[in-house]
Amino acid sequence: MSRHPTGTQAPVDPLDREILAFESARSQLEAEHLYRWVVFSDGKLWETFETFQKAAITARKAFGNKVVLIRQVGEPTTISLPRSLLVERPHVP
Repeated sequence: MSRHPTGTQAPVDPLDREILAFESARSQLEAEHLYRWVVFSDGKLWETFETFQKAAITARKAFGNKVVLIRQVGEPTTISLPRSLLVERPHVP
């Protein structure tokens, strides 16, 4: 977390929190869930899935529009998505 000039903690971007949780758990995930799709919410592993489609559909039903992270364990962390799947993240001041 960065500090505001007033000395208070800056809010953490929700997606950044999920990415940090994923990165922190990477070794254990690779040992236990290699090549599975994982969903992180509230900084914790929520569930694992065989396919991205199952992960995305189930997470959307469970969380609606809440920010969650869906990643495949053991794969590169950057992938290209079709523009139709991209969602603008709101600016957090």
